[in-house]
Order: sequence, then C-alpha cells, then structure tokens
Amino acid sequence: MNGFAHIFLNFAILSLILPNAKLFLIPIIIFSVIVDLDHILGYISEYREKKKDRVIENLGPHTLKETMLVRSIIQEPIGIFILCILIYVFYLIDVVKPIIALIAILCLVLHWTLDFLTNITLPFRPFNMKVVNLFFKTKKSWIIKEFVLTFIFAILFGLAYFVF
Repeated sequence: MNGFAHIFLNFAILSLILPNAKLFLIPIIIFSVIVDLDHILGYISEYREKKKDRVIENLGPHTLKETMLVRSIIQEPIGIFILCILIYVFYLIDVVKPIIALIAILCLVLHWTLDFLTNITLPFRPFNMKVVNLFFKTKKSWIIKEFVLTFIFAILFGLAYFVF
C-alpha cells in the first residue's frame, strides 16, 4: 500500500486505542511510513534495471522479481520483529517514552498486516521464499485497490480526527 493509506489507517486504528491520538499525529505519521524507506533503494535498482532494458513504464512492485527488489527483509515479519525489539530496548534504556514506543510498535505491526493483506509478500523470508498474495492478483485490481482503499482509509482518518 502507499504511505497515505498506511498513515490514514494507522491513525484511525490508534485513535480507537489512544484517546489523545491527535497529540501524537507526527509520530504516527513517521512510524507508519518509516518501514517503506527501503523502497527508495529498491526503486532506484528497479529503475536502473528497466532503463538497461529500455522499459521505463510500469514502475512499481507488480511482479515477484520487482517485489523482491523493492521490499527488503525489514518489510517481512522477521524485520518487523527486530525493529519492535529494538524499539523496546530503546524504551528500556529510557531513549523513548512508553507512549512513543507503543505507537511505534503498533504502527509497524499494522503496516505489515496491511501490506500482507494487500500486496505480494514473502512472509517467511529469509528462511523460505514462499510468495503470498492473498488478493489483488492482477495489475488492474492492484491499481483499483490502491485508490479505493486509500479513499476509504482517508474517510476513516477524517472521522477519527475531526469527529471522534
């Protein structure tokens, strides 16, 4: 999913858990998309590879090969687990406040869950390269999914921010 969808959904869900989620909007935004920073290097590699083949259109993770280029192991359960342990250690040594640690861990887990449900993933990586793609198996359905879910999550965000 795109970064906006992650931000919208994570804020809506966290506002159900944290009554004062509005006060933590910036950390929610940061921890909702920080996992996707590895995509930047992946997209650069993908662009270079496609430029060599003179096929620049269709950038985006649509095939297994492109997904493996764009998604690092940080995007899979083992990476999320390691990040959560790291955040917990930072909490234990008083580097981060408990509420920020909770927000970070919840955002990371929600990020992975949304990606697992809506994208091509390799959830057992690096131990097993089994590909999991639960829904949205065609490029057309993938594009429609991006727009529709982002719109729905934006409405949920709006309700959580302005109404509740």
